[in-house]
This record gives sequence, structure tokens and C-alpha cells, in this order.
Amino acid sequence: SLNCLDKRLAEDICESRQMRLPTEAEWEWAAGNGPLETTFPWGADDAVCDYAVVAREKVYPAQCTNTEAGTLPSGPVISDGRDQTMAGIFDMGGNLEEWVADNFEPYGEACWEALHLNDPQCEGVPGSASVRGGHWANVPLEARVVRRTAGISIDVSQYRGVRCAKSAR
Repeated sequence: SLNCLDKRLAEDICESRQMRLPTEAEWEWAAGNGPLETTFPWGADDAVCDYAVVAREKVYPAQCTNTEAGTLPSGPVISDGRDQTMAGIFDMGGNLEEWVADNFEPYGEACWEALHLNDPQCEGVPGSASVRGGHWANVPLEARVVRRTAGISIDVSQYRGVRCAKSAR
């Protein structure tokens, strides 16, 4: 996992790999297992601490640090494979929240109206970005697929990372 990067650097990293940041709609489709629209990337099981790297920070109640096997490390950490979609995509529920291509636009705005007909990329307010997914300091509920932090600055955060997408040819 790579964190502590702003949105511009995340875009540059993807571009250097001949890829791009995913749109919010693409990210949610992948995290929710496509048409199944699961609650969490791994399915419906709400035992979030058993799957995702979340709630491991002293700032929030560290609900997911103590297990029968001992104390779990804070994050970000190397994935143990449990936070995985049915397509084999890792860490969409926790570890790091991820930059997406869109600027923030509230649900219900024009960008989101035809969601079932196309793959929107919201132009929204420039400099007001969206990130998707939970991160290692979030409470467990934030591992839900619909988790969206929106209207944030495009600056560096220890909680944000990058995942790149490849366009279909």
C-alpha cells in the first residue's frame, strides 16, 4: 500500500503505468461485486474486524486491534487477503481510502441520474475531490461499499492511497 500522496501524484502514478484513476461508479461497482451490490467487498458478513484493516487507531476507539492471536498492527499494512472481492480485488473495505477520478458531486445531481445507462464521471467542484473505501483508522461501519468521503481537498493524507484502473480497448 502506498499512502501520503495527493490526488495529482496519484494520477501521475497511474498515468506512468498507462492507467488512470477509477471513477467513483467503477470503484463502487468493483467493491460491491458488480450486480450483486454486496454491503462489503467480501460479501454480507458484518464481522468487519475479521476482514478489513479498520479501527486500529488510538484517535478512534481501536475496536479491531485485539484478537485471540494478539494485538494487530496499526495501518496501513500488507493485506492478509481477507478483505477481498469475489473478483479477487484486495483492500477495498479498509487499509487506505482511495482517490477516484471524480470531483465531488452529491448523489441526486445530474451526473448520477443516468447511472444505470452509463458510467458517469462527475465534474463537480474543481479541487473538491472524492475518495472511496475505508481506512485503518475508520470505525468498522466505514468498510461498507457505499462509504464515500466527498468534498475534500486534493492534498496529502496519511489515510489516502491509490488504485489504478485500465480502460477497455
